[in-house]
Amino acid sequence: MGISLAGENAVSEADEEGVESLRIAVTGSDMGPTLAALAQVGFHRADVLLTGTDPSDYDLVFARQGALTLTDERLENVCLMLVGSNASYKPLTIDEHRLAQQLPAVLGLASQMQEKLHRKQQTIQRLGAALADTRETHASIDGDLVEAKKLQQSLLRDRGISHGKAELALFLQSSGHVGGDLVGHFPIDDRHLGFFAIDVSGHGITSALMAARLAGYLSTGSAQANIALADGPKGPVPRDPAEVVAEFNALVLEELETEHYFTLLLGHMDTQTGRVAASQAGHPHPILIRADGSQHDLGSGGLPVGLIPGADYETFQVNMMSGDRLIILSDGFIEAELPDGRLLGEDGLAKLLTETRSLPVHRTLDTLVWRLSQICGDAGFADDLSGVVISFSDD
Repeated sequence: MGISLAGENAVSEADEEGVESLRIAVTGSDMGPTLAALAQVGFHRADVLLTGTDPSDYDLVFARQGALTLTDERLENVCLMLVGSNASYKPLTIDEHRLAQQLPAVLGLASQMQEKLHRKQQTIQRLGAALADTRETHASIDGDLVEAKKLQQSLLRDRGISHGKAELALFLQSSGHVGGDLVGHFPIDDRHLGFFAIDVSGHGITSALMAARLAGYLSTGSAQANIALADGPKGPVPRDPAEVVAEFNALVLEELETEHYFTLLLGHMDTQTGRVAASQAGHPHPILIRADGSQHDLGSGGLPVGLIPGADYETFQVNMMSGDRLIILSDGFIEAELPDGRLLGEDGLAKLLTETRSLPVHRTLDTLVWRLSQICGDAGFADDLSGVVISFSDD
């Protein structure tokens, strides 16, 4: 049975105006007052919902114990709200009605929020896909860097050698996958041995490539391929280290077209007499440890290579005696950070060198780095570590 929703006038007038009819069911222990209250606000008649009847057959369902309390406003202004999916309708008080008037705006806002949430979910999905691609790319790059580190380490041929009365050992440990430090040696003849230590500015791949390129100028015992050698009457002979460093400076500034500069310690040794000639270009001072344990800084400092055109460099010489050691280290050692924030410094390094001076040459630098890691803790080293140790003995 249809029930008309009337305005301020009679039901017949509402029917003439074509007001939409609603099927309304009322149930409860006291339905009389409820039906009367509905009639007062324009409902001519309402069906009674019997037990077992499907509530979905009705447009509105009132399920309430006792009489309804309605205002004197018409039903369209009282507002009815559905409770649950198949639950019944309940009449609202005036306070509830005022809140319900805001429901369309709330529902609109909720719809907007749901749409935003949907867009965010789509964005998250896109970001997730991009993150997966990025991880895959990083994994590929990481694999390449691992191989690059292996290749860089392979440049340290013969980490420990004996040449005449001298022994030489090399060490290289990058702070990242690859770094700008590189150390090496090259044969000259049966009594002369060349050595070098390079520290390119910056870190990472470009510094490593620069270091490898520079080492290429010093990697063989041929005067045609090694900038530190010249042709002599009976084969290659060592050039003055200062001249070689100056030539490197001009080469970097004029031909290599790079913004990097580097520090360099380049020298050669007569492994029969113990005489060493070397040039220092901004690299930390080589340390000569005499047989009696005394330590002496060598060199005059010098400017890094690739900063100033026409920079002058000096060659220093020293005679190593039996039992002496020459230690050449990068600045990563003295700049290693201690747990309290201080740097190891030259004094701290001197203590470590004293502790390790009696070790075999091939174990000296590995043990030095191990002791340094104990002192500095598990934070790792912020800079590359590289070094050369040369010992001389008449025995």
